[in-house]
Amino acid sequence: MSNQRLPFDIVYISYDEPNASENYQDLISKAPEGSQVLRVHGVKGLDESHRKAAELATTKHVLIVDGDNIVTRDFFKIDFNSLLSKIPEKLVLSWASKNIINGLIYGNGGLKLWPTEFLKEVNCHNNGKSTDWCQQFPYLQLNNWFSYCMCNGSPYQAFRAGFREGVKLCLNADGTRNPNLKFSKDLMFEGNRQRLLQWMSIGADVTNGHYAMFGARLGCIRIICEDNFDLSQINNYDWFNEYWNGEFSYVRDGNYLEHFNRLVFELEEFTGLHIANFNSDQSRAIKSMIPRPKRSGLLSPQPSDEEAFIPEGNQEKEV
Repeated sequence: MSNQRLPFDIVYISYDEPNASENYQDLISKAPEGSQVLRVHGVKGLDESHRKAAELATTKHVLIVDGDNIVTRDFFKIDFNSLLSKIPEKLVLSWASKNIINGLIYGNGGLKLWPTEFLKEVNCHNNGKSTDWCQQFPYLQLNNWFSYCMCNGSPYQAFRAGFREGVKLCLNADGTRNPNLKFSKDLMFEGNRQRLLQWMSIGADVTNGHYAMFGARLGCIRIICEDNFDLSQINNYDWFNEYWNGEFSYVRDGNYLEHFNRLVFELEEFTGLHIANFNSDQSRAIKSMIPRPKRSGLLSPQPSDEEAFIPEGNQEKEV
């Protein structure tokens, strides 16, 4: 690991993740000596917590680490001064993350290096019109991954993570819903459909993996089949708490299997998506066989002629 101080502050953002404090201490232990590692904890709202991170940061760029992330040591081997000198200044750099439940490697939960001025302006998740940062700011998606998304610390955490992705992976590129998905699954972006099927089918080998699959199945069927589903709810953790502790309070004791299995048939009937209940051994095997599609480079809320710079990285990670 390089001992060179990072040219940006790190802000670790946590809310209620069961493993947040452990992951934060792990991050501190890996960051190069002299680097500033700050923490925002318990701030309600994704936009609000990120704007708070911008208030704390003292550098031109700031690295945001989510509360359920474990960062690999390889990340701190990057020559960030060289990297930042080769790309346009006004881009958010987004690295992929490996999901501990289903083995997916893509942008969900990954590390993001923000221009601090962008971070002060975030207004995406609470405006009722969009669900992701890339719908407000230009994003450079990088293929290499440098963190593990540990979103299975509790049944609730896994359910919430699965539900959110079950909804988001069914949306158009601009974050809007497609009312015609109920008539044809082929209208869904191929990469998103593959990820969605993996969220809904794989994870029986991991603690609380069934809750993530259950959440993904439920989120998918609600966003596709319920015309009045309020999309903004997936960013409202108060709503999630009420949903979990109210309508779905019974699943906390493991009483989800009847509905878990029923959703297999409902999803096929109403969406045409074919999923299966893979067991632990099958889940482990499938994770090792499914190829990872390349990410698409530059994402921008408006057309851009800028050339995307995508550095390749070593895929072997030192935790």
